[in-house]
Amino acid sequence: MHKARILIGDDEIILTNTLNKILTDLGYSVTVCNKGQDILQHLAECKPDLVLLDIYLGEVNGIQLLNRMRSEGMAIPVIMMTAHSDVALAVRAMKEGAADFVVKPFDLNHLGVLIEKNLDYASLQTKVKLLEEE
Repeated sequence: MHKARILIGDDEIILTNTLNKILTDLGYSVTVCNKGQDILQHLAECKPDLVLLDIYLGEVNGIQLLNRMRSEGMAIPVIMMTAHSDVALAVRAMKEGAADFVVKPFDLNHLGVLIEKNLDYASLQTKVKLLEEE
């Protein structure tokens, strides 16, 4: 049984293959998308519980994708990834609705903690919403 569904959106194939293997070994169901323009389609198809999204996906900007996800009502947690250690970029990503922000290369243990924390938080939010509806 899988813990959760995770979509990885990044144009770095070596990174996505590595993350796919590690997260799959940890019990997650993983979908990889290496093309920014395909992310929204993959979101609709795999219905992930969490998204790992690169800020720079070739011609597509991850922050713009995040903004579009939020404007379409997608409330799933998104952890933004970037190779650029830019505080202003991190602040912008968080203002647009990112759950967290990591700079590559990142510590895999730290990423695992962020994933679990954000999945737990999303689960709690869902439970609260259900209780409020009752």
